[in-house]
Amino acid sequence: MTEFLFSAGPDWQNNACLNYGLDNWPVYAMGYREGGKALVDRLLDDRRHLDSLIYPVIFLYRQHLELTLKYLLREANQYLGEEAQIRPIHRVSLLWDELQPKMTLVYQRAELSPIDVREAAAIISEFARIDDSSMAFRYPDDRQGQNLLPDIMHINVRQFAEAMERLSTTLDDLVLVFDDLAHLREQEALFLGDRI
Repeated sequence: MTEFLFSAGPDWQNNACLNYGLDNWPVYAMGYREGGKALVDRLLDDRRHLDSLIYPVIFLYRQHLELTLKYLLREANQYLGEEAQIRPIHRVSLLWDELQPKMTLVYQRAELSPIDVREAAAIISEFARIDDSSMAFRYPDDRQGQNLLPDIMHINVRQFAEAMERLSTTLDDLVLVFDDLAHLREQEALFLGDRI
């Protein structure tokens, strides 16, 4: 049997490249965000499947949020000289709560206003209230057969996407700060290595 699902094809321009960087966490996070944006763009042009595609839209943005928070937490821990590993939890509220106290210096470097940080916290808090553990937009019912979204009847896809894009931009600014800090550490190590 020929394997074709997870392999390259003859039309090379359609072959996605995997594992080409040193750290794939930002690439995965970006992929989920771009997937969410692509679906939203389609839905804003053609609303025929709005009621069914809202679930993957929200799941994709939520997965972007979770992966970005995990990455930021790992980078913050590394910067602070703590154990730098990805936490094996899915609750965005716990990730955000753990990240917050470590980010004071980073917020200043990213030149984020308190308004940006407060809005990010508010969006994450609302997300955590509805789907903290990444179940509500993947499955209609919990393990006991109870509706995971019993009180939500409508979600405005444009409004949701605009808020998530603002949050994503704020988080991406923080990712860039950690990239800059890593570059500065590398330059410092090179400089100090030359002087020894």
